[in-house]
Amino acid sequence: MPYVLQARSGPGNLWVMRDHPGQPEYGDEVLEAVDATGYRAFPVEVRGKRGETIGDYVGFAVLDADPAKDLRFELGYQGWSFVASDRVVDALKAAEVTELSVKRVTS
Repeated sequence: MPYVLQARSGPGNLWVMRDHPGQPEYGDEVLEAVDATGYRAFPVEVRGKRGETIGDYVGFAVLDADPAKDLRFELGYQGWSFVASDRVVDALKAAEVTELSVKRVTS
């Protein structure tokens, strides 16, 4: 039975920021390592007022609502939460990616 995942908000959101101190792995790296399906990650350049690069950010997008994929839309459209397969949740937990709210889907 799948899970609904939602990244916790605030500094060090592991789905978008690479320079989070003390975190063993980043969510997108774990997904890539287990060949998860249904998402894409892409580099995002964030600049300050003076043009300086701020952080090392990665964009993250779930692609659709296809139930055959490891990641899919929770409500039929892109939102802040998404559905993930058991194997993806197990891999994220094993990699100690903890900045997530994880709830089992019951229906």
